[in-house]
Amino acid sequence: MSYKVFCTDVSLPLPLKEPDFSKLVPLVFESLDIALDFAFGRIDRRDIVWKIDGPNAFQLTRSEIERKYRAWVHSKEKTGKPF
Repeated sequence: MSYKVFCTDVSLPLPLKEPDFSKLVPLVFESLDIALDFAFGRIDRRDIVWKIDGPNAFQLTRSEIERKYRAWVHSKEKTGKPF
């Protein structure tokens, strides 16, 4: 199983709300945990993670990824360790 992370390091010009995913080259990872770890690192660098696609029509949207990121940051601040 593989998970594809779609991200960019620049904002989109207005009025676009999301990129043309057919023009992005996704980064592929073997597990969701590894994909999320990569995505969180990109968010830390102020990049934009647009979505994560996985097997069986699995998909995390930008807002779902950002919500998981905030929970990860909160957990890290509270315990000193991620999750």
